[in-house]
Amino acid sequence: MGISMNLKKIIIHSVLTLVVIILSLIYVFYGKAAVHREDVESDFGEFFGTLGFIFLAIAYGRTMVKFAVDEGGLFERGKPLDTDGKIKKVYDIIMKVMNKSHPYIGGAAIISLFLHGYLTSNFLNNLLLRMVLVVMVWQGFLGLLIMIKLMPRKIKGQSYLFHSQFFTGILCLVFAGLGHLMSDD
Repeated sequence: MGISMNLKKIIIHSVLTLVVIILSLIYVFYGKAAVHREDVESDFGEFFGTLGFIFLAIAYGRTMVKFAVDEGGLFERGKPLDTDGKIKKVYDIIMKVMNKSHPYIGGAAIISLFLHGYLTSNFLNNLLLRMVLVVMVWQGFLGLLIMIKLMPRKIKGQSYLFHSQFFTGILCLVFAGLGHLMSDD
C-alpha cells in the first residue's frame, strides 16, 4: 500500500515551505539587514502597519472564532445555557456581518501592509518584506478567485482550499516578525 496522492502533495508542500523558511533564516542571519528610516513617510508607514495589523487580526480572528464555535463544538457544550437560542442567533448575525466584510477587510489589510512596507523600508534590501507581500497578494488573489461569480467550480474549490489555510497566516506572521527583528536597532 503506497502513499496517497493527497499525502504526497502535503509532503511536497511542507518540504518546499521548510526550504523557504531555512533559506529565509540563512538570509536573516547572514544577509544584509534593512535600514530603518526616521522621517515623515516612515511615520505614516507605521500608522499603516498598525492599521494592517488590526485588519489582519479581524480577518484571522473571524477564522479562529469559526474554528472554536463551528468545528470546536463550543455550541454543543453550551446548549444547556442557551435554552431559547439567543446566543446562536447573535453568533449567526455576527458571522454574517464578518463573512460579508471579510473580502474588504482582507483587501484593506493587503493595501495597508503594502503601504507600511513601502513607506518604512526599501523593498530591494528586504527579502522578508517581499516574501510577506507575495504571500499576502497570493491570499488576496485566491480570495478574488473565490468571489468571481463566473469562475468554474473546480477553480473555486482549489482556490478556497489554499485561501483558507491558516498556515499562510502563520507564515506571514513569522516572516513579518523576522523582518521587524532585522530592521530594529
